[in-house]
Parts: sequence; C-alpha cells; structure tokens
Amino acid sequence: FIEPVAISKLNEQLTLLKAEETAEEYQILAELTGLINEQERLVDQAVDTMTTLDIIFARGKYSREIGGITPKVNKEERLRIVQGKHPLLLEHAVPLTFSLGAEYRGLVITGANAGGKTVVLKTVGLLTVMTQFGLQIPAQAGTE
Repeated sequence: FIEPVAISKLNEQLTLLKAEETAEEYQILAELTGLINEQERLVDQAVDTMTTLDIIFARGKYSREIGGITPKVNKEERLRIVQGKHPLLLEHAVPLTFSLGAEYRGLVITGANAGGKTVVLKTVGLLTVMTQFGLQIPAQAGTE
C-alpha cells in the first residue's frame, strides 16, 4: 500500500493534532486536580462534619424509636435499672427492674429453664455497654 503524499501530510497533521489534544486534556486535568487539592482541607472538614452530624442524628432517631432515657452515671459501682427492656425485644420484653451494688455486691440468678435468666443478664450487659457508648437506653427515670 502506497499512501499518496497529500493524504500522508494530512495523516501527519491528524496525528500531531491528536497528540496536542491529549496534551491539552492532561493540562486541563492537572489544573482541575490542583484546584481540588487546594480545597482538600475544606473537603476533609466537610466530610468530618457530615459524619459527626450523621452520628448525632442516628443516635437521636434511635433514641426516639426506643423511647430512650439518659441514665445517671455514678462512680459508686452501683447499678440500678428501672423498667429496662432489651433493645431488640422492646414490644415483646417484660420490663426488668434490677439493682446491684447498693445493698449487696453479688447476685445469684436462679429459675426454671427458659425462665429468662439469660435474657436478664444480656439485657443488663447490653444496657450497660450502651450507656458507656453514650447512647440512650430503653428504661425509666431513676436508672443509673
């Protein structure tokens, strides 16, 4: 195949123009990247702010859903739950009133099989951890 001279020159020009176009694209992308990099700190701050707000709103929404209260936190190693419920069993749970550390420091839980002993322990543990995370818990006033 022999390419005519006129077409050969046009192909050379086309190749040169494509190379110039690619170089211009890279130049534009580099400028845009530079503009974004200048705002990187602001973008990071915006993402952090949105994350914080999302956590706050999620906690508030969850608290409303469970009818949560903020329990009093004490340093006397005392635990008192008033009408507390397991957060995953809200409508089906029997409210639990539980106290430990005020009059006695230990507790033995006994009862029949399927009597709720494990649910009591899991509820107390879960409500305690939720309090440590700063979440509201499904219980009544007087809980600490």
